[in-house]
Amino acid sequence: MRKYQNNIYDANMLKILLEAANGTDLYIPVTLGASLGLRRGEVLGLQWKNINLNTRRVEIRQ
Repeated sequence: MRKYQNNIYDANMLKILLEAANGTDLYIPVTLGASLGLRRGEVLGLQWKNINLNTRRVEIRQ
């Protein structure tokens, strides 16, 4: 197994990443991770019950 290596993106790199993810199944997880500063495991642990569209809140539980 390859060891995980995190990356820190500047604004230009983030724009490229979001453009690359656009139209794919990864767009929403990538956007949530980037905009909320979530770690990979936090994004993967999200469930619909953690998201309230009325109050525009996301609760990170896992």
